Amino acid sequence: MSNKIAELKNNPTLKQLGENINGIMIGLFAFQCSMFITILLFKKSFFFIHLGIALLIILGFSFLKDFADEKKKSFALKIMKTSLVIGALSIFDHFIVSGLNHIEDPKLYSSMTKVIYLVDFAIIISSIAIFRNEEFQNKMIAFTETSIWNALAGEEKEEIKQGDAVLGKNIDTQNPVILPLKDRYLHMLVLGPTGSGKTSQTIIPMIHRDMQNPELGVTVIEPKGDLAEKIFAMARYYNREVQYFNPILPDCPYFNPLFGDESDVIENMATTFKMLNPDSPQFFLDMNENLIRNALKVLKRLYGDDATLIDLSTLLHNTGGGGKKMVQDFSKLPSESDSMAKENNDIALWFLNDYFTGATGDKGATKTYEHCSGVRSQVAKLVSNKYLRRVLNPPKGRGSDVDFDKSLAEGTIITIATAQGKLRDLGKYLGYFIILQLQSAVFRRPGNENTRRGNMLYIDEFQTYSNPGFADMLTQGRSYRVASHLATQNRALIGMGSGKDGKDFIELVSTNARNTIIYPGGNAQDADYYSKQFGEIIEKTMQKGYSQEKFSVLGGLGRRPVNESFREAEETKARYSPTDIIYREFGQITYCLIKNNSIQAPGVSKIEYIPKELNDLLDRMVAEYNEEQDKKYHKEFGGSQKPTEEKKVELVKEKLNEEAVVTDIQLEKPKNNYSSNDVVLDPLSEIEDDTFVDAEDVGAKVKSTTVISENEYQRGGNSFQSNINDVEDELI
Repeated sequence: MSNKIAELKNNPTLKQLGENINGIMIGLFAFQCSMFITILLFKKSFFFIHLGIALLIILGFSFLKDFADEKKKSFALKIMKTSLVIGALSIFDHFIVSGLNHIEDPKLYSSMTKVIYLVDFAIIISSIAIFRNEEFQNKMIAFTETSIWNALAGEEKEEIKQGDAVLGKNIDTQNPVILPLKDRYLHMLVLGPTGSGKTSQTIIPMIHRDMQNPELGVTVIEPKGDLAEKIFAMARYYNREVQYFNPILPDCPYFNPLFGDESDVIENMATTFKMLNPDSPQFFLDMNENLIRNALKVLKRLYGDDATLIDLSTLLHNTGGGGKKMVQDFSKLPSESDSMAKENNDIALWFLNDYFTGATGDKGATKTYEHCSGVRSQVAKLVSNKYLRRVLNPPKGRGSDVDFDKSLAEGTIITIATAQGKLRDLGKYLGYFIILQLQSAVFRRPGNENTRRGNMLYIDEFQTYSNPGFADMLTQGRSYRVASHLATQNRALIGMGSGKDGKDFIELVSTNARNTIIYPGGNAQDADYYSKQFGEIIEKTMQKGYSQEKFSVLGGLGRRPVNESFREAEETKARYSPTDIIYREFGQITYCLIKNNSIQAPGVSKIEYIPKELNDLLDRMVAEYNEEQDKKYHKEFGGSQKPTEEKKVELVKEKLNEEAVVTDIQLEKPKNNYSSNDVVLDPLSEIEDDTFVDAEDVGAKVKSTTVISENEYQRGGNSFQSNINDVEDELI
């Protein structure tokens, strides 16, 4: 029986009728109206015709709506509801008119006619009230979304289990689009231009379901803060243990990139600094990596988990001779083995006899210090930015508040905003530190695939953090029970941070993130790519033909009969053309999912937001939290929400310093392959808790108009006062 229903449902004639549902409904409705008018004008009624036409309209809508698009379905629903009213009026009037035929008194006849009009008016008013009733509207929506074909075929709706992701409802079947939990570990790629709804329509609803499952942990990483703060509020609403990391907030927890196992820290830091300049010549990459590895061995063996980026900066810049002192202390450390003792001795000699000679200008100095100026500049940016200096350098003995090992083991929530709007490129650096430390925590998880607690990783604006090292998360993440959900604007952006390997990384992500969601409005290249990926279908259509004999023996040259013929035609076409993918209605997505490790046929679904009441509540919670953070921030100005004049002057200096290269900083002379307009930053004599020069990498050209000396702060005049006013307005 179900097979016959399925065959009938796929009948091309039925599909054509469904596409013309509005024409059919209008025709039936017009006939119904004519019969109703006949009752009112001629007092003639045919009960079975009224009943039959009303049933035809209801059945026509029920069977054809599954083949119509949303606009046609909505219009047909309005016709059906109006038809219900006309049908009720016709049936009621039929019985009154039947009684009128037996009334001979003209006055009584006239009175009963008026009663008909009054009752009809009352029925119309009552119908309007019923249609506006919320419960009735919900029932009509449920009726519209229920497929009568599935009901006849005995198809049961797929059960939604805990941990499953729900991606709206399929526009053809009106059934929920479900991604089973075990298939979520095959990862997901969400593509869509800015404003298409990736965050509000897919990411937040998915996290909302995950938040209600205490067995799942959630990790969110994004550059702006609006998603992170909403997830923080959502976790509080559901009483989940949560950490909210946003470096510009006073309550931001500490995150120490140098915390953890020595080998993990060294690999993560070396990879991070290499990613900051992926297209740099290999010689400089190797020199910088060697410096980072040696420096971190010194710091980790000297200070353990108390080592910080400030210590790294002191060592690399030899600030006030502090670097040499660290190396000298390091050389005196007792060693666990002879091999480590030899390695420590080699590292100490390298710093003292090679690296530091270039810093102090010793006779016979090597160029190692000069060749490593790029990594020193990057470290200086990190430790001198007032926000990152605070959150990346915890007090001695504090460790790191953000503990991915603990979060993965206990299933807690970590929501991270890297504040790229405020930190610019430093936000990307911070993202690299976080991503790589998370990866290390994932790959050292104890247990096996069956015993590890699941964790849902969401990365919004993935292009900001994408790097070739993330490939391992996609290829091995399933075994470690971490499901990655990556959202970005288009495929090309994925390879931005991968240098010459960018194209390979794009294909790797596209292949290994096996669940795909595409929002309308994307570019033609992606639409064409996925149109081919989604495959082809064979479409059957009924074609009508006409033929006429040129000469008839009986009719001669006179009128000749026209013959009609029908034939079924098959056409192979793309399941979804690039145009179909790009030009969908807002709120619809094209998806291709994996179920039970098997790829499913792509489809289109209409998304569903989180409940409006919950969304409004979360927005209020976020507003209250931000207000609380603002008050804490303003307490830094002596308890007043307005800064003192001295503090405003200090802030203006900081603001100017972000956009200029201060001439008091000693610059190295251009050397080697740098042009005469290029400069290399030397270490600062002392790093203050201030925002450092927002300089570019080694070799960045500095325009003379951006050079500002300390004395010029005093000669700023009206411009300086204007900056004070700007800062005051911004703070208040």
